[in-house]
Amino acid sequence: MKIILFTIFSIFVFNGNAFSFSKDSSSIMALVSQAVELQSSNPDSALTIARKIIFDSQQIDFVQGLSHGLHRLAHIQYLKGKNDSALLNAQQALDIRIELNDFRRSAGTALLLSNIYQTIGQTEAAFVKAVFAAQQADKSGDINTQILAYSELGNLNFEYQDLEQALTYHKQALALSQEVQNTYYHAFALSRIAKYFISTAAFDSALVYYLHANHIYQDLGYVSYVGITAENIGISYLNLDKPRLAMKNLKVAEDIYKEYSFNENLAQVLYNIGSVYVDLKNADSAIAKLSHALKLAVNQGDVDLSADIYKSMSDAHLLNKNYEQAYSNHVLFAQLQDSLLNTQTISSISEMQTKYETEKKAQQILLLAQENKTKTAQKRYLIAGLIAVLLGLFVLGFYYIQRNRLARQKEIISQQRIETLMDEQEIKTYNAMLEGQEEERHRIAADLHDRLGSMLSTIKLMFGSLGEKIDKAQLENTKQFNKANELIDTACIEVRRISHNLGTGMVANFGLVKSLEELCDGINETGKIACSFDSHDMDKPLSLSIEIEIYRIAQEAVNNVIKHAKATKIDIQLNRLEDELNMHIEDNGVGFSVDEKTKAGGMGLNSLQKRAEKINGNLHIDSVIDRGTTIIVEIPLNESI
Repeated sequence: MKIILFTIFSIFVFNGNAFSFSKDSSSIMALVSQAVELQSSNPDSALTIARKIIFDSQQIDFVQGLSHGLHRLAHIQYLKGKNDSALLNAQQALDIRIELNDFRRSAGTALLLSNIYQTIGQTEAAFVKAVFAAQQADKSGDINTQILAYSELGNLNFEYQDLEQALTYHKQALALSQEVQNTYYHAFALSRIAKYFISTAAFDSALVYYLHANHIYQDLGYVSYVGITAENIGISYLNLDKPRLAMKNLKVAEDIYKEYSFNENLAQVLYNIGSVYVDLKNADSAIAKLSHALKLAVNQGDVDLSADIYKSMSDAHLLNKNYEQAYSNHVLFAQLQDSLLNTQTISSISEMQTKYETEKKAQQILLLAQENKTKTAQKRYLIAGLIAVLLGLFVLGFYYIQRNRLARQKEIISQQRIETLMDEQEIKTYNAMLEGQEEERHRIAADLHDRLGSMLSTIKLMFGSLGEKIDKAQLENTKQFNKANELIDTACIEVRRISHNLGTGMVANFGLVKSLEELCDGINETGKIACSFDSHDMDKPLSLSIEIEIYRIAQEAVNNVIKHAKATKIDIQLNRLEDELNMHIEDNGVGFSVDEKTKAGGMGLNSLQKRAEKINGNLHIDSVIDRGTTIIVEIPLNESI
């Protein structure tokens, strides 16, 4: 639910304003729209576009575009479970938006940070960011943004048992949604308020709000939300001793959950239906529904729900006077209850410890605030005296600083020129080395194919003529001859394969896409690593030199994965954008520290970097220990390619 709400907010925030930028900044904003559209259906492509937004914005010093790119990158990383990277990029985006006084988008990024902190269990930080999001939303004056911020605060307070405060925030969101006549937000706020009444056992009040929300979701065509509200309507009727009305709504929810494969929700609703059948004394129907619910709950590892199901199963078997089954299910219920009790005891101790630490921090903050007030007054008098002295020193030192600055700038410019010349020379040297390696590969491939291949073919012909002369009665000699003949055939095939691998025949004859498909198929044949390859808009051919270097980069990267990563999966994507070729190689291996490998001067990474530079490309490596590695190569395309 948090991810759905935040995705809606991200789309809304981007589409809410009109922009008037230069041609370059307009193209960047178009990429932002594209990333928003792709982040759910194709997150890898959206991730690539987000990196391009950041790079392009930095090139033209487009600060607002940079904030969009960082926010989008963080959001996609959050969806992919890379929370550490997501936190870093989201905080950078928030800092920029605060400097720009972009209150509405600051609220959106703060909400993203709140969701990330909740995911990693940092409750206090999540609250701080959610409160800040509400403050920024209030400053922006944008009502839809305020609704989202209040809803998030309501959810946080409800999750951490401050029910009254949660109700206050959700009522604020409800009032604002009525003001702007936003039916979706209105229905969502109604559902949250109804959830409060369910938790306080005010089922008649909960029923009123759920019925209203269900009606709105039906009009909007939001089938999944219709199912959720129908289930809660059924629970409300069940607690109001109206089992037949409860059954009617619970079956509506069951049908929707089955149709859309919402198995987690289905387990709960089947349990509720089974409980209603127990109340209606229909034991056989109750056992059928509860058995299905139990299977789903066990698969999901839901111990709490499994215990409840065993209790209802015991009651159902008692109705059938099947006392053995009733006893067996009750024993299972008691065992799970004991397990849950131990878990809850540990959780309660941890919660009390957390509350104690929180209160302790709050007291420290109050004391620090009082001390800061006293220190602030003292500092004001001190600052007033220092200002006069500093002004005099500033005037005297300005001339000296300015003179040194000019001298330093000249020195930096000279040093940059030297470094540029050295880099160019290094690239030329490496390119010459790669060209020499490529020529040597061609020579070895030609020798294998033309010389050793011809020799093997000649031996094959000689063996063929010899075979006609072998006495057919000499069976053992015939077997040895046939075995030698088979080995020569195998050697011929192997020589052709090696010559193709050393040379560029595969790429030259079949093209880059087919060559990468063959590379992936070869990995899959080992049965140890699953390799997938996908390409987009690669109909137009590239120059052979470009295709060979891209193939060599992919080949070397895949070999590194096989040798070092201990991976079980490799994904290769090749996409052609408007003026750029992008290759994306990702594995699920052990990962490594990019900084440490770079400092150590690793030959593999250096070789990949040099090959990318040879075709004017950029190489990005993103790796996290125990979370795999992603290699992205971006090659600019022009008319000459």
